[in-house]
Amino acid sequence: VNVSGNILEIYDIETGKQLSQSTIPEGRGHYIVNPSHRKVHHIQKDKLESNILEYCNFDSLALEWMIKLKADKERYYSLNLKELSQNMKHFTTHTLHLAFERSLDCGLYNAKELIALCDRLGKRIPDRELATSLDDSLPSAAKENRKNQFVNIHKVLLMIQTDEIKGYCSRLNLTYTGQKLNEIILRAQEGQPTYADFLLDIVKTEARLREAHTREVRVKMSRIPQRHDLDEYDFNFVSGISERQLNELRQLAWLDQSFNIILMGPSGTGKTYIAAGLIYEAIKNGKKGYLFTMEELITCLRTKDISASAMRTYSKIMHADLLAIDDIMLFPVKKEDSAAF
Repeated sequence: VNVSGNILEIYDIETGKQLSQSTIPEGRGHYIVNPSHRKVHHIQKDKLESNILEYCNFDSLALEWMIKLKADKERYYSLNLKELSQNMKHFTTHTLHLAFERSLDCGLYNAKELIALCDRLGKRIPDRELATSLDDSLPSAAKENRKNQFVNIHKVLLMIQTDEIKGYCSRLNLTYTGQKLNEIILRAQEGQPTYADFLLDIVKTEARLREAHTREVRVKMSRIPQRHDLDEYDFNFVSGISERQLNELRQLAWLDQSFNIILMGPSGTGKTYIAAGLIYEAIKNGKKGYLFTMEELITCLRTKDISASAMRTYSKIMHADLLAIDDIMLFPVKKEDSAAF
């Protein structure tokens, strides 16, 4: 690096060739980059990984070294694989095994350093045909058995990446993306979507499962009976409300306009069932709804100032979009209690 006036010059230390020059603005720093770093290296990582593992007879140390290389120098991972692939054929698998072992012990995750270790640990040979080791002399069946002992590196790396993604999902509260991550990845592998479609699939999955969980929680908290689906309402069993009227109620236009609905009729005519069903319809539309008897509601209003549990119930009622009061005519309301409404 040489500074001449307000010009910063960068030279290759070996050849002396000027790599770049840039004006240094006064009063602030300037980021200088080597133009070669901008080049996209189209290297088939999968093929390089497979070639290296195959040459090393699926040595577990080779697999471990590549995994740690990717974790330590992901940006230069492909370049290191290419360097190793071009030079490994000059060494026996035994020499490579020793070099991988030494590199892992010392934490050296660089192909050039690995090749230098090979030079010190064994002699270079000019041809792959001359490269022999104990592994090379194994019968083909034994080699196949050894090959089956090791997981394909792509799967191992995917597992590592998956665990890392799940960690970020946890930090970002993307609970359901983390839970369904394997399914999302499998769909992407099978469908080969565009980047935009893949991202859309992720956010849609998270949103859909969050909404489903929210609905489930709200249904449990709503206190409605187990049977509440208005699709199962039997119009032949009772009379008094037509299918058209019920469908109009299910559209919830009255709720959006803040109208009150009174369901009147003899006992056993399905009033509670319809009320619970309308609460369920409201919850499906993203609203909060609760079902209380008149007695429960009066008790809550009486005790909310002295009971934490009653105050929590009162707070839920006050934030509800829909409140259904059952048995309203069966429980006499005192004058002082009616004032609480």
